Amino acid sequence: MFLRFSVHLHIRDLEVLKGIATYLKEKDNKKIVLSKNSANLQITKYSDIVNIIIPFFNSYPILGMKSLDFEDFKKVSKIIETKEYLTKSSMYNEIVKLKSGMNLARSEIK
Repeated sequence: MFLRFSVHLHIRDLEVLKGIATYLKEKDNKKIVLSKNSANLQITKYSDIVNIIIPFFNSYPILGMKSLDFEDFKKVSKIIETKEYLTKSSMYNEIVKLKSGMNLARSEIK
């Protein structure tokens, strides 16, 4: 089980993603993946997510619907941190439930 923080933008905004990666002190665990029309920055290193990403967005809050996704993302990070999902199926199921209601799935729930 792992967390993944991802920012997906149009390819014309590649320089924005590069700036974000630089600001976040990009290392091997942060990648920008390019496709024909898009660029995607992915961060999967747990310590970077907990020590850089979450504190950054706690200081500079996300607005709108994505703020709800971020709150769920933080809940999942806490569950993973405690490793309860390894011994309690209810905690694993909670992660699955939170994940299934994020991003596009959240907007469909309305």
